[in-house]
Amino acid sequence: MVIIQIFIRPLSHFEKHYRTDRLLLLINVGTIRMSFIDELLDCPTEITYLSGANNYTWLNFANGRKTLISKPLRYFETRLDHFIRVHKTALINPQFVRDWIAPARLKMAGTVRMNCGTVLPVGRRRWRLFIENLSATAEEPVETKPGKNDPSVIIVTDSQTKASWVRKGFQSKFANCLVNQLNQGEVIPDLLFSLPDDQLPALILLDACSSTTDRMNTLRSLKETPRLASIPTLLLVPRNTPETVNLAYAGWANSVVTVMEDQAIFTRTMAQLGHFWFHLVALPSRN
Repeated sequence: MVIIQIFIRPLSHFEKHYRTDRLLLLINVGTIRMSFIDELLDCPTEITYLSGANNYTWLNFANGRKTLISKPLRYFETRLDHFIRVHKTALINPQFVRDWIAPARLKMAGTVRMNCGTVLPVGRRRWRLFIENLSATAEEPVETKPGKNDPSVIIVTDSQTKASWVRKGFQSKFANCLVNQLNQGEVIPDLLFSLPDDQLPALILLDACSSTTDRMNTLRSLKETPRLASIPTLLLVPRNTPETVNLAYAGWANSVVTVMEDQAIFTRTMAQLGHFWFHLVALPSRN
């Protein structure tokens, strides 16, 4: 006769105990109790971000641990009011955001980097809400432009470095400002003419420190096109170039700005331009 012994043990015997800084997580083998989820959502301060995978969600914690739960991301979005949905696959805790990068081109996604170093996409349709929610949690809210549309800028330059300085300067004052770079100015008229009025940029910057002829031709094309002529167009020029300055104003530039090849000074100049054009000046209506 074969005797089979069956040992019955309570579920707690199979529980593994993990400790975060403030919360004891009770994770059952193969499943997670609803009481655990409720306890976790009552004190979510240790969650940095959540990433969805079909009907499952990865919870990522500040101490580096991660846990898979058989609930869709939408379930947590409705329970965690102060978290921000940045993408269909990501929900973040704004307290753990290190920095972010606005979309580099029209109709492209941005990115947000968490304190842990993870970079997550920010959907282009979610960018404005992301910035608004993030600004609301900041200790020093950035300036925002009143109205339905975010301020947007096109910078024409073949320098990625300058484009990043322009973006940094404008977004230091207006975090929801979209700064898009184009290398060649000759494509601007056709590109802008194909856009509806409410998607036209609020400001165009032409970097005349190099490719001066291209920038002057671009300025002329913009000002000779009635639909685009009202867009404020600024030329960036190096110091001590009076001929370029005179040509720019003769070509109906709205302003000519002298810039220096110094990141701190250049960025500060861009921040001042943003304050002037988006805060003090009345811009043409695009509605």
